[in-house]
Amino acid sequence: MLKKNKKRVALFFLISLICVAVYGNVEFLKGHIFAETAEESNVPEIKKIESNEDTSLESLSEESQANSQQVEKVTREAAEDGWVATKYSDSIEEGGNKISWKYGESWYYTYNNNSWIDSDLLYTNLIVNDSILTDFTKGFVWANQAGSSYAKNPTTNTLRRSFDYQSFQIAILQQLLDDGAVVVSYQVTNKASVAKKIGVYQRVNLLDKSSVQVLNGFKGLNVAPSSLALMPDSGTMPNWTAGVNGRVSNFAGYNPNSVNGVGWESGKKQPDSSIDLKENKGLYLGNTDVVMKNPGVMVQPNESTTFKQIVKLGRMVPPAVTLDQKNMEMYKNESIDITGTIFDSNNHNYRLYLEMDDINKTLIPLKDFANMPYQEVQNYQVTIEGKHFKKGDHIVSIVGIDEYGARSVAQKLSLTIKEISGTPLLQKVKIGDNIQADITKLFANIVGNETKLKSVSQIDSTTVGFQWAEAVLIDADLKEESFKIPVAVYDAETTTFNDIDHLVLDVKDDLEITMSEVSVAVRENRLDELILQKSEAKAWQAENGEAVTMEVAHNVKLQFGKYEATIRAIRKDTNKVHTKKISLFIIDGPLKDGWEFVSADESVSKAGYKIEWDQGSWWYTFNGNSWIYKNYLETSLIINGVFPAGTSDGMAGYNPVGQGFLRKKQTESIYSIQRETNSLRRTFQYLDRYKIDITQRLLENNGVEITYQVTNFGSDTQKIGLSQFSATFFGSASYPVVVTPINNFKGINLTYNGSSMVVIPDPETIPNWAAGQLADKFQQYNVQNANGVGWETGKRYRNDGGGLLYPPAVLKENQPVRVSNTSISMKNQGVDIASNESTSFKQIWKYGVLAPPKVTLNQTKASMYRDQKVEIDGTISDEDNMDYRVYLELDDKDKTLVPLADYTNIPYNEVQTYQGTIDGKLFSPGIHTVSVIGIDEYGTRSAAQNIELTITELDATPDIQKVKLGEALSNDLNILFKEVKGTNVTLKPLSMDSSVVGFQWVEATLTDGKRDVIKKIPVNVYNAESTLFNEKDAIALDAKNTFFDLVDVRKNSEEGTLDELVRQKVEPKAWDMADGTTIPIELITNEIEPAFGIYSATFKATKEGSGGMLQKNSQLSVGGELKFKELPKNLDYKTTKLSQKTPYVERIQADWKIEIENTIGSNWSLFASAVSFEDQAKQKLRSALILKQNQIPDLVISEISQKIATGSETYPMIQWAETAGLLLKVSPDAKVGNYQGEITWLLSDAP
Repeated sequence: MLKKNKKRVALFFLISLICVAVYGNVEFLKGHIFAETAEESNVPEIKKIESNEDTSLESLSEESQANSQQVEKVTREAAEDGWVATKYSDSIEEGGNKISWKYGESWYYTYNNNSWIDSDLLYTNLIVNDSILTDFTKGFVWANQAGSSYAKNPTTNTLRRSFDYQSFQIAILQQLLDDGAVVVSYQVTNKASVAKKIGVYQRVNLLDKSSVQVLNGFKGLNVAPSSLALMPDSGTMPNWTAGVNGRVSNFAGYNPNSVNGVGWESGKKQPDSSIDLKENKGLYLGNTDVVMKNPGVMVQPNESTTFKQIVKLGRMVPPAVTLDQKNMEMYKNESIDITGTIFDSNNHNYRLYLEMDDINKTLIPLKDFANMPYQEVQNYQVTIEGKHFKKGDHIVSIVGIDEYGARSVAQKLSLTIKEISGTPLLQKVKIGDNIQADITKLFANIVGNETKLKSVSQIDSTTVGFQWAEAVLIDADLKEESFKIPVAVYDAETTTFNDIDHLVLDVKDDLEITMSEVSVAVRENRLDELILQKSEAKAWQAENGEAVTMEVAHNVKLQFGKYEATIRAIRKDTNKVHTKKISLFIIDGPLKDGWEFVSADESVSKAGYKIEWDQGSWWYTFNGNSWIYKNYLETSLIINGVFPAGTSDGMAGYNPVGQGFLRKKQTESIYSIQRETNSLRRTFQYLDRYKIDITQRLLENNGVEITYQVTNFGSDTQKIGLSQFSATFFGSASYPVVVTPINNFKGINLTYNGSSMVVIPDPETIPNWAAGQLADKFQQYNVQNANGVGWETGKRYRNDGGGLLYPPAVLKENQPVRVSNTSISMKNQGVDIASNESTSFKQIWKYGVLAPPKVTLNQTKASMYRDQKVEIDGTISDEDNMDYRVYLELDDKDKTLVPLADYTNIPYNEVQTYQGTIDGKLFSPGIHTVSVIGIDEYGTRSAAQNIELTITELDATPDIQKVKLGEALSNDLNILFKEVKGTNVTLKPLSMDSSVVGFQWVEATLTDGKRDVIKKIPVNVYNAESTLFNEKDAIALDAKNTFFDLVDVRKNSEEGTLDELVRQKVEPKAWDMADGTTIPIELITNEIEPAFGIYSATFKATKEGSGGMLQKNSQLSVGGELKFKELPKNLDYKTTKLSQKTPYVERIQADWKIEIENTIGSNWSLFASAVSFEDQAKQKLRSALILKQNQIPDLVISEISQKIATGSETYPMIQWAETAGLLLKVSPDAKVGNYQGEITWLLSDAP
């Protein structure tokens, strides 16, 4: 066979995504804007010296680039416009002011040939890369006279000296201005191959030792007697200072004392920055040095930068000022406008001032005038505010001072100041209240003419904090004045005041902070911030609401508990402090559902009952008495089936702190109360991975519910359980206590000497409990470990001392057990608790007064048969228990209790109608006096209600019956029943169908003449030949002897299903003789073979549970035969009119057929022979019997047998079509008539 394999070829194309960065040349429109101005630029000039060499610039740091000044690139040709070369002796003079070169070196500026510098004490140095460049002379202005070139620009009245200085080229320019001042410029070019940070330092000693004054805007200083002004250019010489000669050298006059320090330009008398300078006020320094600097700008190679200053000596003409007003008046809260004129003949910049009449002659700026043409009169209108004055009459002056410090003649003005005022007082407004409208409460020091309160604005008092309220005062002249009143809205519970230091602090107490919040805050070092946030702390200065600094001191640890924190509010720039202590509770979540924080001393009490904490342990008393012996109460965790190392539920001698957790972590615990439910709770962390909540709730009936909730804080799942041990004060070896297991063995009732106590572990969460003298550490359970069971099973496994009882003692509900010196243990071996999940363990205790239920019964007598039931009814109620049960107490020796009705969650004292059923089978025949009682869940028993019962019996115990197939069941009472109970008992006639082997129930009716009782009798119908019995184990097995056709055996043998064939034909069945339950049967032997013969099969029935069994052998006969299953007696042909065209005569029955049975499974052959057809006269019909078949020549059936069919089928059928098969061929000349013939059929398995 040719096989073709098609292979599928997968072609994988690797597509690479190539990111191509495309750069394009972008043309930017560049333009230059040119403007003409009369002002000098304050921007330092940096000029580039052209060179034919390419210069590579090094990359600068961000800081250096940030400090770079604007670069002005000017060609040398442009720079030289208007300049002519001169000698060092050349000078320029105008109006007495002269500029020249001293010794051909330093710039030199005089007025009337008088200098302003003491001797030659002018020092200049370059600052390179933040350090003063070393120079052992007085600096670069005196340097390199021999290598200098000199130039003059007559157009601009400027002299220039240029020279090389170390690795720099310096040009010193002095320009004589039209007002006689000089602009001195130092232009420094960097001739190095790398960029440098270049600055300048200058110190000069003043010849005039008089007082100095700071100029307008702290731009420089003035020495009035010599008419001298020095003004460093703020753009290129930003820092300047002054001081006693020698004390401000280098950077000593700046703050800090470094190249980057600031000076007097800051408005402070540096280096002491706490002293404010005052413009145009005399300041005596004595022998004065004036220092100025630029710390430096980045200058690239062959580029330059410029540093400028202005000096003015002599020719100072003050501004001229007029004032239109002479006398005016106003209130302190008002302002007035004044008018007049001002101009200056030799200064473009000046300022108008108000000179006060105080001791300091304070100057208050009114208006600035900048870039004013000389002698151009300026009209002014300015405002004077009354707030600058005290109440009364004042004579003040209006003066003008120009930028060089020249002062005009003062213009006097008389002012009368009126006042309506008061000192606002801090208002403390409780949250939700309104501000008071009382002038004496709102103000102190009230000033004015009959001043009164007109109005005060209301405030929003819904939120704690500072607000301003507006109060309006009015005087007799109806003048009004508005004032801001400081208001502190406070909460009586959270806000405190420090009235001495004027501090307000608002802090919430009893903060709830979760462990996770504390953990994160500790990790991020912001625990103080968290406490402030949680306490919503806010503090402010009482007088103005300005915020103050807040600090926190605390003792918080990273574990549950109650802690303290102190919040400190500190006034800014003072050491004045206001503090408040608050409590913090570290928890795992906020308190909910009405829980609130309390101390460990909190308790809940009612009607003599009390719950509280005893050194951390829950504690329950009645009238001051405890049910615990001393303090022997302890609880321990069970982790993965064992007590954690070093722990147990036992006590450590007389030490009140046992080996469990009840009295551990007392100070690190959180105590809370839920007043609505009378509940107390203690929360703490245990063994570094568990959170434990102990909750005790005083119930309405004065019992206590104890709940332990344990949370797994570990990262893995643990099996967490709990064990509790308690030793009661009840009982001793001499006076044993009566211990009674209560309803459903939920717990026990302990009674001794008139006192009662009930303990009920919750069966779901604390399923195991036991009592005994020694009960801790699992000693009272069946196995003394976490897996043990106890009294909840209804059995007692240990004696008082913990010894094993064998067999265990059977306990009975509400039946007392004698136990000496009673201890009680309870436990839960553990449930799987995932990380951060919780589980709870609950119990109920009741001690003190236990009120029994109240029961009534409506019947006093009743009669019944033992198999009958009788209904009784009555009422029950309970005044201190919501769960109780109605019992029937029998009159046997054990006073057995039979539950009749249960009641759960019934309101106190609500009467319930009960209906109970008494079963006659509980009693023997005769008269019985029994009682109906009520017992509540605490085991408290009601008074008994008696009833007399008369019990009659009619009963019998059926016996197993065997009935032979086809026979009748016996009617003999003694045969049908093992035992008959009753008087004059007879059996009514009965019958049954015994035609089928198997089990059946037969109903038999017993009667004593008063009533009938029907009993079901187990009857087993059997076949003597096929049924066997095992009467010991009550097993019946029926398996009959069976005949098998060889062909079926042969077929199933080939298919491997002989066992199924045998089961099908034998039809074995087995059942329980007592109740007819079907019993499984297995075929354990099967000898049958596909050949004629007698064989055997063995069947086995096994009764499950008991192990009883029964076997039976069945005979299996194998045979078979070859025969006609169906062969019609007649073969009739149709009445036919003969002609030459009639070849055949057809059968009347078109569905005529022969059926064969071949159970021997062999090949077979069917033969046929026939005799001639004759009429009644024995005349033969000229005819022939033909077998006609498709495509086969016709076969004539004669007296000699002819084979007409063969096969091997088991149940073949031979049938032909209507025009085929056995047809009759008749001669056309045959005589009319009725003819009969005979066909002989032969069936053979011979070859």
